[in-house]
Amino acid sequence: MCTLAFYFQAFSHYPIVAAANRDESLTRPSAAPRQLSATPWIYGGQDLLAGGTWLGVNEYGILAAVLNRHTGLPADPRRRSRGILCLEALKYTSVERAVDFINAQSPDDYNPFNLVIADATQAYVIHAQPPLFETKPLRPGFHLLTNYNVNDNTCPRTKRSASEFARLVPRNAEQPLAFSDLCTRLYPLLATHAPDLDPRASVCIHLDGYGTCSSTVLAYSRSDRRYLYTFASGAPCRNTYSDVVIPPGTWASQPPSTT
Repeated sequence: MCTLAFYFQAFSHYPIVAAANRDESLTRPSAAPRQLSATPWIYGGQDLLAGGTWLGVNEYGILAAVLNRHTGLPADPRRRSRGILCLEALKYTSVERAVDFINAQSPDDYNPFNLVIADATQAYVIHAQPPLFETKPLRPGFHLLTNYNVNDNTCPRTKRSASEFARLVPRNAEQPLAFSDLCTRLYPLLATHAPDLDPRASVCIHLDGYGTCSSTVLAYSRSDRRYLYTFASGAPCRNTYSDVVIPPGTWASQPPSTT
């Protein structure tokens, strides 16, 4: 996944909103979001080559998303899957425990990555550039993450697109917003191209054999105490989103406090 528009406590009814495009080799097999673990319950897309996930949520209300970092060098295939690490982070009952687990890993075991771990009350981004991990808390508001640092305007995509995503943040007291209305505003932004600029400035990417292969919008609903989830299997400029049905009875009886 190469673009994550992340809204943390920016909407009163949705303390977490994530809008994400996954960019990958078009021949790499993957599956649409589904149950990945029973104990704890985890739901997310699955990379069928390594078995991990690029974006998932668990029964404790935790979200985890991993993006590759830009280095200019090819990935080392001998290193451990970053998607497996993302999946493992979702096995924890709290954000703090998941972050501690990540920071206990050896950065040298993984190709460089960016990892977001959040729930309704706190959010962190971990930049992994061997031999270091850099963990940053995210303040309430909007954040754009690509394969550069979070909110890094040296990234062509961030420089071009961040302001468009940020305009969705309400300026005044927010009126109740239906999830469908939120999706209606986010879908066109996830499908935008920059044909006259560097292709890396596009949110929806089309290159030879590589590009945006899926798209996700999800939000943690304060009133429903669960995630609302939609997914497009393929580039969002060419494919429609479908609801991801989360089975009943899988959420923790005491989800994270939203106060």
